[in-house]
Amino acid sequence: VPINAKVLPYLAIYPLPNTPDRADGTAQYIGERVDRTTQDYITSKIDHRFSDADSLFGRFTSENSQQLLPRLSSAGDNRTKTRLFAIEHAHLFSATLLSRTHFSFNRTRPSNVDVPLEGYSFPDFSFKDTRAQGTIGVTGLDSIGGDTRNPNILTQNNFDYKEDVVWNHGKQAMKFGAQFERLQFNLFSGF
Repeated sequence: VPINAKVLPYLAIYPLPNTPDRADGTAQYIGERVDRTTQDYITSKIDHRFSDADSLFGRFTSENSQQLLPRLSSAGDNRTKTRLFAIEHAHLFSATLLSRTHFSFNRTRPSNVDVPLEGYSFPDFSFKDTRAQGTIGVTGLDSIGGDTRNPNILTQNNFDYKEDVVWNHGKQAMKFGAQFERLQFNLFSGF
């Protein structure tokens, strides 16, 4: 069967069979795929009492993770970066009046991109106006190229400020305050 020369660069991406031919003239390629996952995590905390009336609490957490999920010709490179920061100051004005000031910032950044696997060269078959690789499907074969939803990068920021005042008088207690919260969702997607 003659093959159009324009199709040959795409067919060349598929690996040649590495098993013996079958009676019907077909053969298979069998390969091993290894999923790799890494995670780095650190947290730090501080509690400090300046005086009987003032204390400070702080916490910072950082997490970086990566999961590489191989496919036939490319891999999904899935990463997450998380940063959590909180600080709180408590001030005791008197035995009946307490104030707490709290600020926190949280950022999560999951991302999914496609990377070519070693040994595979890609012809230019990006059919989208992004950095994404295109995907080609051939009936009876695994698809080649990247995930049709990639790249997909989300940055979520959460800012939180809170002020509380607690007043005790005899058997009565009153708590009042205010809170401001801002959420941001920034998304880049090749889909």
